[in-house]
Amino acid sequence: LIITNIHAVEQSNVVRDTQAENRFRYNLKLKDDKFIGQFTENKDGSFTIRDIRRSDFSKLILQNGKEQAPILYHPQLFKPKNGIYYEFSWVLNGQKDNYVYLFKVDESKPFQEVFPKNLIQRLHDDIMNYPPGAGQKIVKMLDTLKNQLTASGKEIFIYELLQNANDYPVTIDNVKQKVEVEFHLTQSSLIFMHSGAVFSERNIAAICSINDKEKDTNKDAIGYKGIGFKTVFLDNDNVYLQTGNYSFRFDRQATKDVVDTPWQILPIWTKYQELTSAERAIFTQAGDEFRVKFALKPTKFETLRDSENNYEDMFRDIFKNERVILFIPNLSSVKIFLKGTPIPDIVCSRDN
Repeated sequence: LIITNIHAVEQSNVVRDTQAENRFRYNLKLKDDKFIGQFTENKDGSFTIRDIRRSDFSKLILQNGKEQAPILYHPQLFKPKNGIYYEFSWVLNGQKDNYVYLFKVDESKPFQEVFPKNLIQRLHDDIMNYPPGAGQKIVKMLDTLKNQLTASGKEIFIYELLQNANDYPVTIDNVKQKVEVEFHLTQSSLIFMHSGAVFSERNIAAICSINDKEKDTNKDAIGYKGIGFKTVFLDNDNVYLQTGNYSFRFDRQATKDVVDTPWQILPIWTKYQELTSAERAIFTQAGDEFRVKFALKPTKFETLRDSENNYEDMFRDIFKNERVILFIPNLSSVKIFLKGTPIPDIVCSRDN
């Protein structure tokens, strides 16, 4: 049985075809009869449900290699909030030629709004429930990927972070705004912040995955959140991200006693108070202008300033020529604070 597309139909009384629904779940590897999707209100009061995912928030990919098409929903008993992700139940409602399935939203079952902490927990639980064999393969894949990506030099992760900032600038009145970037070295971490757009749920899922292809729809993207970002784990075993209402980390020590755990894609919800005082101070001072904030803690603190190929020397070498940002089109400037003072030690500006 090959499923090539799925559509929704108007709410009506239907008889459930249990056998067909079981085949449907089996072919799409569904654990239940629930989807998660983003509800966007249309002018006529209907909703288009986009970014359809399984209940564990894994992306729903059909046998044709494409994502699930949007679903049209006409609310009768429950009106969702515009732009919000919900978990909802579906009912199969027939079949067309070429294995196109029809289904409707089951309004007799509750809708559950997916809040940031809940989404992170779903992603976390999904990875922790990997079978041991699958976990082993992913751990080996991540190690191989990291080594291959950094073969040309450990500084590649800095370029990957800059590309991350480049790929999602804020758009105001259909005009892309240039992105400001800052790096800060503290006594225990490297902080990276930028003024680009807040990470969407798609972005969050991509950074907690491998080769998610989330950037395929962004034709101007030059980096890969799902792949290139993994270079940050070469020297760092604790990577924190705060963006919008999301606050979580990837932490080797948190699962060091659990074998075959791909910690580099395992998100752990993190309270702001868990950050160091230096990290909190820098993030607070940055304000809302910097919508994406990372804190990278190296395995060895000497990596920051004292070891061979330490971060301070690396920054001085990479940014000794301001032309480095000319090839990253959406960046306006990069400021680097090495000594903990309010004045940046290095400034690369496109205006210069």
